[in-house]
Amino acid sequence: MPYRYPVKFGKYLLTRRIAVGGMAEVFKGKLVGIKGFEKTVAVKRILPEFNEDEEFVQMFVDEARISSNLHHANIIQVFDFGEIDDSYYMAMEFIDGPNLKNLLQRTLKDKGRLPRELAVYIVMQIARALDYAHQVRIDGNEVLNLVHRDVSPQNILVSRSGEVKITDFGIAKSAIKLSRTQPGKIQGKFSYMSPEQAAGQPLNHRSDIFSLGIIAFELLAGIKLYALEDTVKRYRQVREARVPRLGTLVPSLPAQLESLVMQMLSKDPSDRPQTCGEVIEQLSEFLNGKSSEQLAVELGQMIQDLFPPEKSDSGVGRRVEAMLSGGELPGEPGTAVRDDRIKGLEMDRGWSTAVPRSEVTQPARSTGFSSMRTITFAVVMPILAAAAYAFYLDRKEQRVKEVTRVEEAIPTTTATAESSSTPPPPTLSASTPTSFQKTDVALDKRKQREVDTRLQQLEDEVVEAKKEAAVAEQKLAKVEKGLDRVAAPKPPCPEDMVLISAGTFLFGSDATDQDRNHLVEPEASAIPIQRFCVDKYEFPNRKSAPPKTTVKWAEAQALCTKEGKRLCTQEEWERSCKGPNTSKRLNHKYPYGNLWDPNKCNTETSTELTTDEEGKAAPSGKFSACMSAEQVFDLSGNVDEWTASRGRFNNDSRVSRGGSSKRPGWASRCTSIRELRETTAEPDVGFRCCKDAS
Repeated sequence: MPYRYPVKFGKYLLTRRIAVGGMAEVFKGKLVGIKGFEKTVAVKRILPEFNEDEEFVQMFVDEARISSNLHHANIIQVFDFGEIDDSYYMAMEFIDGPNLKNLLQRTLKDKGRLPRELAVYIVMQIARALDYAHQVRIDGNEVLNLVHRDVSPQNILVSRSGEVKITDFGIAKSAIKLSRTQPGKIQGKFSYMSPEQAAGQPLNHRSDIFSLGIIAFELLAGIKLYALEDTVKRYRQVREARVPRLGTLVPSLPAQLESLVMQMLSKDPSDRPQTCGEVIEQLSEFLNGKSSEQLAVELGQMIQDLFPPEKSDSGVGRRVEAMLSGGELPGEPGTAVRDDRIKGLEMDRGWSTAVPRSEVTQPARSTGFSSMRTITFAVVMPILAAAAYAFYLDRKEQRVKEVTRVEEAIPTTTATAESSSTPPPPTLSASTPTSFQKTDVALDKRKQREVDTRLQQLEDEVVEAKKEAAVAEQKLAKVEKGLDRVAAPKPPCPEDMVLISAGTFLFGSDATDQDRNHLVEPEASAIPIQRFCVDKYEFPNRKSAPPKTTVKWAEAQALCTKEGKRLCTQEEWERSCKGPNTSKRLNHKYPYGNLWDPNKCNTETSTELTTDEEGKAAPSGKFSACMSAEQVFDLSGNVDEWTASRGRFNNDSRVSRGGSSKRPGWASRCTSIRELRETTAEPDVGFRCCKDAS
């Protein structure tokens, strides 16, 4: 049967799928908190088939990075970004309404051409969003130099209250992107590209202005600008910017408005308006005296007339209420809902969806079983085992009763019947079978043999039943052992270690970092890293214990090996220090942030220690704020830490990381590197261990 929403997805309830594209799908969802808190959101996640595609994953991460820096009324807001079972997702502002493509198609079908004032209003709102995006700065400093590169009706959403918002910065060009588009590689939709974008040439913000001009042309004319079905011919049209005069298609259009649109569609970028601010200023003259608020109301009313509310939402809403009233709340962050593994969501790609809702929530990490196999094993095997054991007990009880009944039927004088010429009459109970009630003192030998034979058969069957029971008990034990594994999967890391997830992160220091030592610190670049485990504290990895220092590199490696671990590579150490690449924790200079605080960690200038303790290593975990995003302590200061990585300048040197209580704040950055000879043993040099995640 088809799967029924809502579906748990981490801390969200997914109520229906509202869109699917080339690399991601979008669900309407609900964030549910305590005391009746609810928020409707749109949850966007990578399609399962692209979870292992590094290019797609990086594009998705870039979209989250860019969107998190955009705060404008005409841009979809991103509230949350995370990873569930190796699948990245974004929680975004939910817009109750269609995209501009669907609105234009429905309008042309039901009402004819879109009213001119509403067309101008929509273009103005998009221009406001782009004007902001083209000029936005990070924290008021670094300019993003953002170019959307996919300004198209599919990426413009219109709400029932008349709001117009742009979304999908997945292929946007920006200064903070981790991925880099290959030279000459063309991304976007041909029908809305500028000629320079179609030719694979370098782009600036005026490419978005051309794309906005295409949207304005189509809204005012009521037809597609590039409508040829032949892809090759259409591509040639786009590259050459073959645009018919708008005035010939809409004779009643004001000449100034036509001139503006045609200027936006100029093949040469220098001939276009230089900013979207210029476009906004000129468009405002064609609103016929109506305010933006009035036009928003008119547009919202049109949306409500053309797009009635989804009927499916009411049924899902009742099921959500039933779920919440029953106390069943969404799982914590990290709950795994993977369509390609447990088939938990209704999809249109031919995947099975016949899974009861109660079986959707799974551990956040794979236990080695496929989820469907795990569910079958966990549900079916206990039933079969219980049935087999009940059958065995029932059979055993019946056979014992039969043997007992036959034994009671045999007279107690049977053993002396043949040796006595005048045996006493047998003593028979009221329950003795009639076939054994003999008036003759001597029991008939033939009957006796039959009884003995039957008794032996029953005894043999009891023996066989016991053997079968033993086998059943062994199988039941195996099932119970298997269920224990399912219910409590082996964690990927020991209890005293922290799991660091796989992914891409910025290794090295930013070229603009004033504290950067360019001789030893590589310039920041995105590198992949496999998941691993890292000690929570410095060796011996116990809170409040003094870290082990004055230890040579080989001794540190041997102590880790004795614990079944190893020294961390410098890449693993730096990833543990910086934390995951999310919008709020990106490329930190220190485990606690990008601004140095002398009292957060035990460095030379820390005032948290008394005077006689300054410059000495503190007990592990004493500085509670000196903690990374994943709760790894003392990665900044306290003791310098050996890593497994070799130095660059001497064959017998190794890299140490993290600074120490004797070193200044700049040396305690996540990217700071120090090279020590393997035979070095200093009182401010210690270590911590890592191991591969199971």
